[in-house]
Amino acid sequence: GMVNEDAIELAQVLQSNTGIKNLNVSHNGIGPNGTRAIVGVLLLLLSFSSTNGCSSLSQLSLQGNPLRNSGVKAIAKLIKMNPTNLVEIDLDDTQVGLIGYNAIMEALKYNTILMNC
Repeated sequence: GMVNEDAIELAQVLQSNTGIKNLNVSHNGIGPNGTRAIVGVLLLLLSFSSTNGCSSLSQLSLQGNPLRNSGVKAIAKLIKMNPTNLVEIDLDDTQVGLIGYNAIMEALKYNTILMNC
């Protein structure tokens, strides 16, 4: 499985692959640090693509990774940005507590696109 260091490397690869539609890194041991690295790149790509309209990521699955509250708070930032094509984020079985759930619920107030979280 993938660990945080691998997720950080994946984040670096994502920087040059803006056409990805589905990113599934389920059950790979990605923790909060790896999640923050991936989300950081996605936020950068989304902020760039919002100016030229080329955002293509529609599905993100982090199912079964130990994201915990701090990793899910990073996902909440992504949700709050309201990316136009991102319609599904799978966070099942990610060891999230009340703090993480509250961050997601707050972010969803700003998101009009996401259909499944």
